[in-house]
Amino acid sequence: MGQTGATPGPDAPAATTGQKLGVVATILAIALIVVYIVFLILQWNNVKAGDLEWSRRSDLFGGLEALAFAAAGAVLGTSVQRQVTKKAEDQAADAKEQAEQQKARADTNQKAAEKARALHNLAEVKAGQSVGGPTQRGLGATPTAGGDIGELLAFARQYDQS
Repeated sequence: MGQTGATPGPDAPAATTGQKLGVVATILAIALIVVYIVFLILQWNNVKAGDLEWSRRSDLFGGLEALAFAAAGAVLGTSVQRQVTKKAEDQAADAKEQAEQQKARADTNQKAAEKARALHNLAEVKAGQSVGGPTQRGLGATPTAGGDIGELLAFARQYDQS
C-alpha cells in the first residue's frame, strides 16, 4: 500500500497531482495568451478591411482563440486544482489524526473495562469465600456478602445488567 504523503512520479499529470505546470508549458501558455491579445488588437484596429481579408483573419483568430483559452485554462486550472488538492490533503490528515485519537481512546476504555471485570470477578470470589466457601458458588449462584464487598458486588451487578 502506498503512503498518503507519497510524491507522484515525474510523468503523472499535473491536474491529478496538484503540481504546477512545467516551466516550458507555462511559458508556452503565456506566449499563446500574449499572441492572442496582440492578434485581437490587430483585428480590432483593422475593422475596415475587406470581407475576404476579414474572413481569413477571423478563421485564424478562431483557432488561436481556442489555443489561448486552453492555455489560460491550464494556467488557472492548476492553481485552482492545487488549492483543492491541498484542502483535501489537510482534511484527510485531520481525519486520520481523529481516527488515531479515537482508537487510542477505545483501547484505553477496553483496558479499563478488562480491569473492572477482573476486579468484579475477584470481588465475587472473595465474597464467596467469606460467605460460605466454594460450595455456594455454582451456576447461577450469587454470593451474598455483607460489608464493603457486598456493596461493591451490588454496584458491579447493576452495571453488568445495563
